[in-house]
Amino acid sequence: AIATPLILSTASLTLMLFVDRMFLAWYSQSAVAAATPGGITYFTICSFFMGTAQYVNTLVAQFHGAAKKPSCARAVWQGIWFSVASAPIILASISIGNRIFEWSGHSSNVIQMEKDFFSILMVGGVLLPLNASLSSFFSGRGKTITVMWGNIAGNVANGVLDYCLIFGNFGFPEMGIRGAGLA
Repeated sequence: AIATPLILSTASLTLMLFVDRMFLAWYSQSAVAAATPGGITYFTICSFFMGTAQYVNTLVAQFHGAAKKPSCARAVWQGIWFSVASAPIILASISIGNRIFEWSGHSSNVIQMEKDFFSILMVGGVLLPLNASLSSFFSGRGKTITVMWGNIAGNVANGVLDYCLIFGNFGFPEMGIRGAGLA
C-alpha cells in the first residue's frame, strides 16, 4: 500500500522525459536526437538538488512516528528553504550544460535544439527540489498515494501539452522541442 505508489511516483520524471522523446521522434529525427542529451544533462544536474531535498522524507517519517507534528512542519520548511537556495545554482548551471553541448561535436542544428530543450527544462528544474520537499510531507507520513496522484496528473498534463505544443494542435503554436520542454 505504501511502496507501490512510491515506486510509480519515483518513475514519473523518467516517464515524462520518455513521453517527450516519443512525441519528438514523431516530430523530427533531429529533435529526438537533441532531447536525449538535453534531458540527461538536465536530470544529472537537478538530481543532486532533488535527492538532497528528499531527505525531508526521512525527517518527516521520524518526527511523525514520534508524534512530533510541529517538527514535521519544520523539516518541510527546511526543505523549502533548501529549494529556494538551490534555484540560483540550478539556473547558473545552464551555462555549464550549454558549454557541454558545444563540445559534443553534434551538428549546429542539434546543438541549438539541445540548448533550447535543456534551458527550458532547467528553468522548470528549479521546482524539482521544492516538489521533493513538499511531496516528502505526504510520503514521510505514509500518504504515498497522494504523491502518486499528483505525479499521474503531471504526466497526463505533460502528454496533452506535448501533443499541443510540439505539433501545434488545438490552436497552439508549433514549437517542436521547445514545446516539449515547456510541457
